[in-house]
Amino acid sequence: MTARAEVPAVVDLDRVRKEYDGGRIVALDDVTLRFGQGESVAIIGRSGSGKSSMLNAMAGLDRPTRGRVLIDGREPPSAAHWTRLRQSSMGLVFQSFLLLPTLTARENVEVAMFPRIRSVAARRARADELIAEVGLTDRAHHRPGELSGGERQRVAIARSLANDPRVLLADEPTGNLDSRTSAHVLELLMDLHKTRGMALILVTHDPAVAERCHRQIRMVDGRVVEDRVHGGEGRAA
Repeated sequence: MTARAEVPAVVDLDRVRKEYDGGRIVALDDVTLRFGQGESVAIIGRSGSGKSSMLNAMAGLDRPTRGRVLIDGREPPSAAHWTRLRQSSMGLVFQSFLLLPTLTARENVEVAMFPRIRSVAARRARADELIAEVGLTDRAHHRPGELSGGERQRVAIARSLANDPRVLLADEPTGNLDSRTSAHVLELLMDLHKTRGMALILVTHDPAVAERCHRQIRMVDGRVVEDRVHGGEGRAA
């Protein structure tokens, strides 16, 4: 089951195929999906099933071999256009955090605002708001090496929200965390999804994480084998 027809789509995959190594490896095989505004979606499957390839295609980080990725019904025409979309309407969270080690938590969040917010004071104020939103005000001036794994992921989440995204794409956001910290980070993501009304699309191998989402998509060998809606956290308003 896909997103309800009456809910505006934020991302569409139209018969997407992704090949590597001259076609010998097929990461995505004729994938067609629609992701609606305000949905919470878990993409699940074993390692190598195509989960991360799908997320990378949705973010424009990897272009399909065939097929189309549409954002708000339109296909971005160039890499530069994809860059602008990531700066303006998409948030990205990765398993490995990808924080700049020489910058403080606040500075890592500020970096995501270039070049949209030119005022240094405005960037700093916005970063402080987001750091507070993820509960790290007292750690704002610490560098990543001085933060725990959970704290680093919270900084990464704050950074992903810097430009008020309409969709948040998260690739194994709890994969490098212990179970207790994982639960806290997941709770934060679900709260942000509901309060901000953004679509949340996350890749996970953890059934407990997937169960928190309203919709689950299961991948096997690059194909969608199940697409179901269940209770989960529902759709954000």
